[in-house]
Amino acid sequence: MTSDHLLALVAAGAPIAATGHNGISGVPAFFAAKFREELYSLRGDSGARRVIDAHRDEVTIPFEPAGFDVDTDAAISL
Repeated sequence: MTSDHLLALVAAGAPIAATGHNGISGVPAFFAAKFREELYSLRGDSGARRVIDAHRDEVTIPFEPAGFDVDTDAAISL
């Protein structure tokens, strides 16, 4: 993650500004206060992506390097 990408998410000024990679939208993401209760109601390991997916009409900021999963065997062997 880069500081430029995080600044782009903040600058988007969208109700949801999510990171886009590999054709999906995910975290890091910024959420407007109107999503607070929806985020607080999340249970288990589904995470914020459930909220992002439910509101696809919001903004996604592309950042392909976010698709690199650091907790995989391939990443550990680097």
